[in-house]
Amino acid sequence: MGFRYRKSKNFGPFRVNLSKSGVGWSVGGKGFRYTKKANGGTRTTASIPGSGMSWVKDSSKHVADKTIKSRAQLHSVEQVTNKSVTNKRMPTHLIIVIAFIIMFIGFLFM
Repeated sequence: MGFRYRKSKNFGPFRVNLSKSGVGWSVGGKGFRYTKKANGGTRTTASIPGSGMSWVKDSSKHVADKTIKSRAQLHSVEQVTNKSVTNKRMPTHLIIVIAFIIMFIGFLFM
């Protein structure tokens, strides 16, 4: 069994997390939270409070670095072939708008 350490301190909707692997932080409340993990990754969580339903997008720093490299390669291939490549990822601003709508609905039913 290994040694574990974790401590959190809240400052309103802002939370600082101290752990053996480093310092992380998050901002948000019931319904929506954005987290920067100690290992450099991120997590976005949206939920309907009290329902048990939630949506989580977890990204590690390693995956983000790979994504940047692969997008650069795709862009160079596009320039050579003059073909467009469609991006099927949901834009971050749309995720945030959906999260705030979910939070608003959650507050209505509390």
